[in-house]
Parts: sequence; C-alpha cells; structure tokens
Amino acid sequence: MSLPLFSKSSSPSTLTLILFSLALIGLVFLVVSPNNSGILTCSRPPSSSSNVSVLETTSPSTVKPEFRLLLGVVTVPEMYERRHMLRNIFALQTYDRTVAQIDIRYVFCNLTDEEHKVFIALEILRYDDIIILNCKENMNDGKTYAFLSSLLAFYGDQPYDFVMKADDDSYIILDKLVESLRDKPREDMYYGLKIPCDTENFFPFPPFMEGMGYVLSVKNSSVYAAEVSF
Repeated sequence: MSLPLFSKSSSPSTLTLILFSLALIGLVFLVVSPNNSGILTCSRPPSSSSNVSVLETTSPSTVKPEFRLLLGVVTVPEMYERRHMLRNIFALQTYDRTVAQIDIRYVFCNLTDEEHKVFIALEILRYDDIIILNCKENMNDGKTYAFLSSLLAFYGDQPYDFVMKADDDSYIILDKLVESLRDKPREDMYYGLKIPCDTENFFPFPPFMEGMGYVLSVKNSSVYAAEVSF
C-alpha cells in the first residue's frame, strides 16, 4: 500500500526537507542538462578576477600574470573522493600569482546516472569547478579531444596561453609547473612525456599518483580543432 507524500501529522521539518529535495532535483536538471549549443555545459566560466584555485582564500593579485593556464583534470563521477583529495592538494600549494593564473576544472562527459547527477550538481554548487562535455563517457575514445576542441566555444572571450590535460591520478606540483612554463612558447608547443614512469621498474616504490598529463599552447592548431560531432 502506498503512503501519501504529506499527512496531517507531518512535522514542519519533514515538509521542509521534502520541498528542499524537490527543489534540488529541479536544480540538477538545470545544471547538468546540455545547453543549446550542443557543445558543452559546465560551471560558470572563470572571470578575469577569479582566484587561481576555487579553494584559494587570499585576494587575487591586481598584477596581470605572465600567462594563464587552464588545467583540466579528466575524471569520472564515482571518483568523488579523489577529486576531494585533489582540491585539498591544490589549495595547500603556493606559487607566484604574478607569474601565472591557473584555473582548475574537473572534466566529465554527459551524466546518465540519476545519482551522479545529484552529487555532481552538489559539487558544482559547492566548488563551481566542473566541466560537463556533450559526449559519452569514455577513457580512450575521444574524451580528451572533446575537451580540447570545445574550449574555444566556451572560453573564447577569456583567452588562455596554455591548456593542460591531466588524469585524476596525476600529482601536479604547481610551483614547479609554473616555473617550467615561464620560458615556453605560447604557440605550437607540446610539453610532456608519452609515458611518465618506468612501469616495470618503478624505482623502489609501488606506483603512486602515476597518471599522465601534458600541456599544449592554446594557439596550437591541434587544440582548437573543428567542433566534434558525437
């Protein structure tokens, strides 16, 4: 026998919780549904005055940095604990904000699971650092290309000098990355290694945070390719 949603004995706190849940479900579809462009949906674009990290508490520098870097961490919805760890790692790191502005975003394909939609919507509300591509979730079947080829359509009015693709098991030391990019060309540049480590003889230690990552100059023609059809 089904029970009614409301009853005369329902307490005000119960009614409030039910109304909040209904409002959240409506917000989920607003946040993660594909937009009219058919290219990309995500959190708000970083403004010119945004902090380097979404968890950064210091005031942004008024000095224009030497370069801007968009760091896209490719991940999947169920790896929420790893994203939480990465947010903490990045928030604790320091580097020269007069040299670089780094915007960190976590990159997904379309969300199809209802539970994932709810939790990712909550992440967007809390951190505002999510990009959702209009593609089917995959690892080696075009997700990175979908990310790179969609950047111009979404961030075209806020130009970056570099874009970095990283896995969610990559450990990135931001100050070392910034210093290594200072003298790198702003176009036609690929920066990274095909295989980051010797996977058979991994020093004296087992594998840890060995995910791959690489940087491309934004003016590289391979980055802003034609829009992808899915």
